[in-house]
Amino acid sequence: MLRNFLRRLLASAFRKLKPAPDPRATIGDLQAKIRLLERLIPEQRERDNFAAFMEFSQEWIEARLMSGSGPWLATDGPRLAQEALTRIGGRALGLREAGPITAQGAFGDIELALQNVEWRREINLSWLEFSRWGIQQIILISRLYYVKNPLIQRAIELLASYIFARGVEVTSDDPAANDTLIEFFDRNKVVLGPTALAALDKRLSTDGQVFFTFFADKTDKGLVTIRTIDATEIQEVVTNPEDTDEPWYYKRLWTQKNFDAGTGITTTSMEQCWYPALYYEPDVQPETIGTHEVMWRSPVYHFKGGVGVSKWHFDVPRAYAALDWAKTARRWLEWCATVAQAHAQIAWELTTKGGQQALEGMKQQLQTDVNAAGDIWGTRPTPVDASIVGYGPGTKLSVMQTRGAGGNPAEVKEYRNMVGQCFGIPPTWLGDLDTANIPTVTSLDRATETGFINKQENWRSVFLVIATYVLKVSKGAASGQLREALEAKKVVEINGVRITEAKRRMNAAGRMVYEKAQKSTAGKILVRVTFPAIREGDIPALIKATAEAMTLDNKGGQIVGIDEKTGVRVLLELLSSVAGIEDPEEILDEMFPESEYDPDRTKEPVVAPILTTPPLDPGGQPQLPGGKDKPPPTKTQEAITRLIEAGRKLKRRVA
Repeated sequence: MLRNFLRRLLASAFRKLKPAPDPRATIGDLQAKIRLLERLIPEQRERDNFAAFMEFSQEWIEARLMSGSGPWLATDGPRLAQEALTRIGGRALGLREAGPITAQGAFGDIELALQNVEWRREINLSWLEFSRWGIQQIILISRLYYVKNPLIQRAIELLASYIFARGVEVTSDDPAANDTLIEFFDRNKVVLGPTALAALDKRLSTDGQVFFTFFADKTDKGLVTIRTIDATEIQEVVTNPEDTDEPWYYKRLWTQKNFDAGTGITTTSMEQCWYPALYYEPDVQPETIGTHEVMWRSPVYHFKGGVGVSKWHFDVPRAYAALDWAKTARRWLEWCATVAQAHAQIAWELTTKGGQQALEGMKQQLQTDVNAAGDIWGTRPTPVDASIVGYGPGTKLSVMQTRGAGGNPAEVKEYRNMVGQCFGIPPTWLGDLDTANIPTVTSLDRATETGFINKQENWRSVFLVIATYVLKVSKGAASGQLREALEAKKVVEINGVRITEAKRRMNAAGRMVYEKAQKSTAGKILVRVTFPAIREGDIPALIKATAEAMTLDNKGGQIVGIDEKTGVRVLLELLSSVAGIEDPEEILDEMFPESEYDPDRTKEPVVAPILTTPPLDPGGQPQLPGGKDKPPPTKTQEAITRLIEAGRKLKRRVA
């Protein structure tokens, strides 16, 4: 008690002897800290922004150096990179409006921040649009992320696989036209082959558009060769001043590599020319525009398949919207890995009641003695497997618990979902297995299916344009295969023969299909572009459902539900994708001739139901329901049977 009293007395005296703090000094100290924070926060924000810009610039340089085409010289990469780093080091970050593109690609515009600048197209009508230079940089960065980011690569690969994995057919029921198309696609497999078509769709995701150019022999055999022009090489689109939807010319600027076989040296040169748009044939065709040649024998068809606004001349790649989310997903996983790596540095947790002295003793026992007192061999090696740990009371050694500490890698699925949204695919396709189940694995949701059908429709229009042009060239050439066939048919007005798409209709499954009854004539050639079904569905289940709709599930097989011809048509169309039935309508016409079949069911007698045969035992005797044999008759049943038989004999004698 006395000890506690003296302790309280000394503490009270100490508090009285200690001078009270000056509030002005405290306030001044707080104000100084506030001023320091006000200076540090903007500096930190600037450092963060500059770090983000540096990352963007590095990606931009990497994308530029990996470009194998366009108006940029890949061999100038080191010089241009050094120039960019010099500008960045000097904080020359001023933004400027889009200007004309020079031969070097205006590399000095590396300070362009595409995410924060609204660019305006510097031509007529003042429509809002990214500048051509800005879209070219977006294309390069999208290509880079397709190569280096798994989410972007997976999404683009899936789109191409679903659209072209099962191929596409471009045909005509006219034999000569069909042979012309077969020869064209077979000779241009490098562009329109199965593998090349998938590559074109991937290019559409990273570039936003594909430029096709045609090399046609219009005077002799009418053969057409098709190639593509890199999207970064097209610098300008000139349109009809009164209709911007009608393109006239495409300006191309590219770096051409020239190989000297004598010296083995490859040199580069900047080339520039103009291409006319496909089917643009003015009365006066200038040989040059300015000082550059117009390639009238190689028209260009521009297929836009990215994201754009009305009246834009160039689409933005679809991958561009997903870049930020894919980048954030990568950063999140890197942060989680960094935290996990930091936690891995500490494996054990030691708790003791011995205080600082006990901790010092444990430290000396656990730490290595290599290089201590000149020793090069440690006397405290790492414990072997299945070692035993022993400690006294008050001491506890346990594994460091890191579960739940730091970020959760599973939370990256939200960013992964956004990548899927940009490409129009479900998140389960990008690895979100938490929400995957049997229905999502074996089926395709309607929104995704219609999205792929729409993409196939876009490509269908491209193939129609290509096929129509090929047939027109073959029809107009003197020795063209199609022209010779028309002359053999004694067609007088060959130039008046129309080449058009066959008429389509909606089938029972809700898909647009071509009418088989429509045939080509002497004055009209029909072209068909057919994609296989994206989703076949559960064919047995669909067939069973159709049969039940026809019979209303009666076991006798009577057609009392939907019309028999309609039901058979649905069944044939379902089987056409798996059984190889090429013409369901032809089979249907043979089964139900127009002159004999009447859909009015009231005029036909209802067919009696088919009776089922009772089951028989191995001896051929009828069985009871359930497949059971009849029990042997009793003596009473035998007597009754004999009595009935005797009565029948007596009746026959009397008669």
